[in-house]
Amino acid sequence: MSNEIVLLFLGLNWIDIVPVFKILALGMLFRISYKISSSLSRALGAVYKRATRQFVYAIVVVVGSLIGYKWGIVGVAFAVLIALFTNFILMAHLCLKLTNLSWNSFIRAHLNGILFSLFLGVLIKVSSELLKMFTNVPIILLLVTGIIFLLVNILVFNLKIKFFIGEDGIWLRNTIFKKLN
Repeated sequence: MSNEIVLLFLGLNWIDIVPVFKILALGMLFRISYKISSSLSRALGAVYKRATRQFVYAIVVVVGSLIGYKWGIVGVAFAVLIALFTNFILMAHLCLKLTNLSWNSFIRAHLNGILFSLFLGVLIKVSSELLKMFTNVPIILLLVTGIIFLLVNILVFNLKIKFFIGEDGIWLRNTIFKKLN
């Protein structure tokens, strides 16, 4: 839905930024995850180890951007994506070491969320393409696909579909509903 988001919030003059938006949107998972890892490493007193990884991250951003510059803003955005992924891996490694957890457990913890995201991504892509047969108005496309997104999330949480949300998702769902009641 990047075309619609850019058109709605920035206007037609910004449509050329869509590829950059798509690339940076992919990096959000890595950014959110390393922010959590960063908080954990600080809480466990590993500030110098964290700082070392942040230094490596900064180098990857700068060097990657200098290399990506040859391909324009899309190349720089891709370099930033690589830097985000690098920092994600470095911070995950640090936190796994600090908590004595394995990569296997880390991957298992993320697997359900990744599968659910892929499912939602395909669902939104298919529904938006079907909607485009009737309208190309960005606000309508975003509203309808947003409603579909919310309904599917509510359905999955209400049905407790363990395959998609896992044990932790079931716990989160129950905790949320207890707080709402």
